[in-house]
Amino acid sequence: MAQKAGVSHVVLFGLSDSLIVELERVLNQESHVKVYSHRSVPGPHSLNLLKTLHADVVFCAAEPDRCRPLLEAMRQKQMNLPVVVVSRDAETANWVLALEAGAQDYCAPPFEPSHIRWILEAAARTRCAA
Repeated sequence: MAQKAGVSHVVLFGLSDSLIVELERVLNQESHVKVYSHRSVPGPHSLNLLKTLHADVVFCAAEPDRCRPLLEAMRQKQMNLPVVVVSRDAETANWVLALEAGAQDYCAPPFEPSHIRWILEAAARTRCAA
């Protein structure tokens, strides 16, 4: 995650209300993280929003109809932004499809602060390497 005045910008896309609440609770424990959530299904139109929000990492619903349009649009625009897919179900098929489509990582509740911190740190390393 590129640091902007010490704050990392995390965008949540297409997650259910309950997942948003659970994930925001853990993300907000990180003092350097600012969280934006959007319930709409991400797609090509979302790229402008990600740029406007200066997103450093995206957490997106793992279902293929939710994450693939975003991942495909990002690939077409050569946007090197870490995407983490999120699912309440431990349905590994969706996770594998998302990883093959370009997602960096995946997670599921219960969200542990140490695991989320590790994901954010890995995303920061990816962004710095780019």
